[in-house]
Amino acid sequence: MSRIDFAEPIYLNLIWLLPLALLFHIYCFRKKDRELSKFGDPRLLEKTGFRVDARPRWTKAALITAASLLLIISLARPRWDPEPLKAEANGRDIVFVLDVSRSMLARDVQPNRLEKAKLIISEFLQSHAQDRVALLAFAGSPVLVCPPTLDQGFFRLALEDLGVKSVPRGGTRIGDALRMAATEVFSDHLDRPEDIILITDGEDRGHSAADAAARAGKAGMRLIAVGLGDTGEGERIPIVNKQGEPAFLEYRGRQVWTRMNPILLSKLARETPDGRFFDGGAKDFSLDRVYRSTYESGEKSKIVFRGPRKFQDKFQIFILAAAVLLVFETFIGRKKSS
Repeated sequence: MSRIDFAEPIYLNLIWLLPLALLFHIYCFRKKDRELSKFGDPRLLEKTGFRVDARPRWTKAALITAASLLLIISLARPRWDPEPLKAEANGRDIVFVLDVSRSMLARDVQPNRLEKAKLIISEFLQSHAQDRVALLAFAGSPVLVCPPTLDQGFFRLALEDLGVKSVPRGGTRIGDALRMAATEVFSDHLDRPEDIILITDGEDRGHSAADAAARAGKAGMRLIAVGLGDTGEGERIPIVNKQGEPAFLEYRGRQVWTRMNPILLSKLARETPDGRFFDGGAKDFSLDRVYRSTYESGEKSKIVFRGPRKFQDKFQIFILAAAVLLVFETFIGRKKSS
């Protein structure tokens, strides 16, 4: 038998009442002995039909105490023999690498680049229930906000909560995000097809994005880079100033304009086998259509997702044992009929 787990361990505190119950039994036994001693000699009382033998009543007390202990344990819902929850599907492993830097708040894409990215990912999921997906957010550093899962409900909750404050460090370091996506997200290292979908405006403050993409390519991962934002004049970055008023981000007294960088994103995609860059610009498009046009004939394999372990409730055993003890207790000390 494996380690016992309790679903409601708070009820185990009732065990502390059992010593009090034993003290109560002792008090009642002694009080009964004192009352009987007032009627005469114990041997005489024995002949007249009064039982003063202590063994039966101590046996009954022990059985009642043991039964009470078993009932308390059953209230705590003991469980063991855990079984992992498993789900199987034929699909691919996909990690979304989403830029949440402040430049993604630019409104050259409505309502802004970040919200547009979240919308196209959400629409993508509707046609990919068989794929295992993960979500990695990045700005100055990457953060895995949703580990690989087949549970789209959990993934959507993580996606909805994303914002520019989801990552503790500002800036944009695409290389660090791709490196984590390639080496840490799918840590089981099984022989399954894996894809990275990078959604960003391509403004990179780091210098290792191409190396990270090449490393992902050598690991057999494919990169589809989706660029969001205007490539021409660009757009300003809206903020709230110290007075709580709408304003635009400034650097050294000048407003910052952000543009999508298609050259960098195209280069990153080419570093992986069958990689592709898609210029989302400021127009509407279907990420699912883009993905399928590139990877529709891509290899798929069986994905086995192991969720939290499910324990088997065993409280019934303790209730049955308590019932047996209580039934046995009723026969202790009974006189046989002549």
